[in-house]
Amino acid sequence: MLNLRIKYVALLFPIAGYASVPVVGSVTDLGTLKSDNTGNSYAAALSSDGTIVGGFSDNDDGYSRAAIWSGSNWSAKTDLGTLKGDNTGNAYVYGLSADGKVAVGQAQMDGGGSGSSVSVMAMSVSAYSSDAMHATVWSGSNWSVKSDLGTLKSDNSGDSTAYAVSSDGQVVVGTADNDAGNSQAIAWSGSNWSVKTDLGTLKSDNSGYSTAYAVSSNGSVITGESDDDAGDYRAIAWSGSNWSVRTDLGTLKSNNSGNSTAYAVSSNGSVIAGESDDDAGDYRAIVWSGSNWSVKTDLGTLKSDNSGNSAAIAVSSNGSVIAGVSDNDASYQRAVVWSGSNWSVKTDLGTLKSDNSGNSVARALSSDGTVAAGYADTDSSDGGQHAALWKIIYSTPAADPATAADPAAPVVSKVVAVDVTNTKRTVAQLSTDTFQVMDMQRQALLRLQNGCEADWKQTCWFARAGYTAGAGYSDTPTSFTMGYGVEQNLSLGFTLDHSLARSLPDSYKFSSNNIGVGIYAYWHVPTDSGEWYLRPSLAFNQYHVDIQRPELSFTEPGQGNGKMEGTAASLEGGQRFSLKNGTGLGWYTGLRYDNVNQIGYTESNAVFPLTYSEVNYRNTAIYAGFNTSVPVSDRVSWVSDVEIEQQLNSNDPEFSAHQQYMGSMMYSSGMVKTRGELESGVHYTPAKDITMEVMPSVAYSALGNTNWGVTVGIGGRF
Repeated sequence: MLNLRIKYVALLFPIAGYASVPVVGSVTDLGTLKSDNTGNSYAAALSSDGTIVGGFSDNDDGYSRAAIWSGSNWSAKTDLGTLKGDNTGNAYVYGLSADGKVAVGQAQMDGGGSGSSVSVMAMSVSAYSSDAMHATVWSGSNWSVKSDLGTLKSDNSGDSTAYAVSSDGQVVVGTADNDAGNSQAIAWSGSNWSVKTDLGTLKSDNSGYSTAYAVSSNGSVITGESDDDAGDYRAIAWSGSNWSVRTDLGTLKSNNSGNSTAYAVSSNGSVIAGESDDDAGDYRAIVWSGSNWSVKTDLGTLKSDNSGNSAAIAVSSNGSVIAGVSDNDASYQRAVVWSGSNWSVKTDLGTLKSDNSGNSVARALSSDGTVAAGYADTDSSDGGQHAALWKIIYSTPAADPATAADPAAPVVSKVVAVDVTNTKRTVAQLSTDTFQVMDMQRQALLRLQNGCEADWKQTCWFARAGYTAGAGYSDTPTSFTMGYGVEQNLSLGFTLDHSLARSLPDSYKFSSNNIGVGIYAYWHVPTDSGEWYLRPSLAFNQYHVDIQRPELSFTEPGQGNGKMEGTAASLEGGQRFSLKNGTGLGWYTGLRYDNVNQIGYTESNAVFPLTYSEVNYRNTAIYAGFNTSVPVSDRVSWVSDVEIEQQLNSNDPEFSAHQQYMGSMMYSSGMVKTRGELESGVHYTPAKDITMEVMPSVAYSALGNTNWGVTVGIGGRF
């Protein structure tokens, strides 16, 4: 069994809204503070609504820095700085208040240290420095106010760390060096956290080591571990006035000897969970409850004979559900939930392997106990563990912590496991499919800006059908254009566009309402050798689709209804020349704008539904082209057109999804800025004022794909 005292204390962080409940770091890739977004970062704390994340990240100077991720989709990264005069060095955030406005942790300061390696919550992240690391609070506007909480030493030297903060941000707990050379549990409170309370230890002379790991929501109960006179470390609760009442929570050994640690506490402080030695020499998950936490409950293990090791790591807000890890009969360590009366119902949450073998651990619980988070082994070729979420369905629902005076003990009836890592991969694939369909809609907007040319009091028309195929899709569009010459040099018209069939990426299925409309004006001035022309146009289209997220192992095929809407405008001008042999030459240039957006939606058929934000693809571009018409016979001409487009705006469309327990995911399209198209085919004139065409084409798309197509059409004037 793992050394639970080291392993589990090292990785516990406050869950959103309950500073006393441990949780594993965020499973969302929030990036780093490095300019190229490489390196390591760790999410350590959440605000109650999950919109603010605290932790630490590598930066370009080689330091590990306290960081806050906030704003839309956590895209705003804030380096909180350190306590050093030049703001260099290392710093870490370990806890956040409920509203996220108060961040706590530790930061490097100028001098005063021991010159030893500074452990960062035993997370295999360390920084060697002769500077002290002091407990720090970042508060105020944009967390710009840094408060050095100091230590318990009379000259304020040495090291200290703040691990947790009460919901209102008024009480900060952790550990600090004192004059006796020990590190002892401490609470900072009062104005600007200036009141330092040495919480002491369980030793009769108050010497030795202690650490405060958790605090109840209102700050009245603090839990952790402490040395005692027997040389053991003991789970402890500090409560009462100024936390002066120290309660040795004891162990599961019949003579109450041995070691124990309190890792978590319920919102009101009445239920404490952790681990303890027992008479068999094992570590056992334990709950302390009842009057003065005098009732010790050995939560047992998943082994059929109830032997082995286990640890309680997380507690629901009202204390009715406990989560953690336990040995099982197959010698694995498994994520487990204890629920029911006196937490007697043990539920193995399983793993993400197809045969349900391997290891897993649950390190967090939602406040109502219906969702557990942690890690589990998978069948993945990467051979590692993936972040996992388990949806826990109770036959007796967990009581609402806000209203339950005596909450009923929930009993688990079903567990749904989700592989968070694979879920993120399916969202990435869905983003690729979305960008593909949006580019198809953009191409439809371009078709809608085509027109025909009518002389004064004359009507022109043109009907087209085509087929285009690219990477993973095909489209069979049809369009109809009609125009009328309202003045000697001016004609007005419209174009309708509809796709008869589309082979979409696997995530998308046609629903309804696939239609577009465009309007245009064509103004021209004749010259001796041809004409000048100017053509403004507007276009609109929409497309209703059913969307289903791709599936990988232990993911959900979440479904939703999407609608894409597109608008476009362009202004094109050019010149045409008619040569004596009937050859036509022309050039043109223009400015176009198009915007395709997909409305946001929430999946309707998933236990862990994702919510997708609106996706906007805005493109402002200049373009230029050259065309020719070479007569082959009296009725046949070979026609070619080549066009190059350069996007002017630099913002690529972004696809973002959010899940309450997985956090936010964002993917960018990486659109190609320079693209082009070549058309070359035959125009045939079977009769006066009737034209038929066959135009093959090849295009380099905004997604960097090569698309092939062909268009056939017929048109005329009357």
